[in-house]
Amino acid sequence: MTLKVMSSNPTHHIHGILFYYCIVDSNIEIAKSIYNLSNSKSEVFEITGDIRIHGNSSTIFIASHLEGELSSWTTKPYARKGDNYGMEYVRTWKINNVAENLPDCSQHSSIPAIVFSTGGYCGNHFHDFTDMLIPLFLTARQFHGTVLFLIADKRSSWIAKYRMVLEKLSKYDIVEIEKENQVLCFVRVVVGLKAHKEFGINPLESPHYSMAEFKQFLRSTYSLGRESVIECRPRCRTRPRMLIISRKQNRFITNENEVANLARSMGFDVVVEETGRT
Repeated sequence: MTLKVMSSNPTHHIHGILFYYCIVDSNIEIAKSIYNLSNSKSEVFEITGDIRIHGNSSTIFIASHLEGELSSWTTKPYARKGDNYGMEYVRTWKINNVAENLPDCSQHSSIPAIVFSTGGYCGNHFHDFTDMLIPLFLTARQFHGTVLFLIADKRSSWIAKYRMVLEKLSKYDIVEIEKENQVLCFVRVVVGLKAHKEFGINPLESPHYSMAEFKQFLRSTYSLGRESVIECRPRCRTRPRMLIISRKQNRFITNENEVANLARSMGFDVVVEETGRT
């Protein structure tokens, strides 16, 4: 497969990210691979090769030179597979594995990219973690900051709220990919976010992280120095406070009173509040 190779100049900046205009070198080839890492929770495709993304049409092109490899499919890069209602707020992306009629590269980056959506239920605290932050940690942590976030269905309020997390996982500015009418080209792209289970991580599954590591990542991100609850003797004046959000319809604690009483016996000042109360 022939790859358009980066030229030393000229260069161009978009959103603070360095892209290169391309020249053709027919002597350089790159191996292509497409890994389907999807499971019951999310659809994820990890792609290497000559990848060309036209964000304005939500299309990803993968250059191929073998007729038997030609195919196309669609996906929604949000980790709530099977939730038809939530997925109504996520744009569908087309992935085309083609040999001809490829769009020319406007710009090229050697930095890997992750395409994901901030649609769905983003803005709900529970879903922010189970659908977004934990899957984003699972997907992006391996790149140690050297990765671009190509965000679809952009919600500015969500990005502002979790900007410190995003900046901890990527040292580059976010690209609002759907507004890009140029063709951005990469050699490695992950489409979608990895997810194991509801609000959790299975350390036996790739990339073999744990919830303890996710907790430590958040503590580091927000500079939370204390590793554990302070020891509070029976007569101490200030006790650590625990808020228990009492829900009645779904995701509720079935033994709420027992949990509250146990927390009090451990030294917490427990406050139980119903949702919706001010």
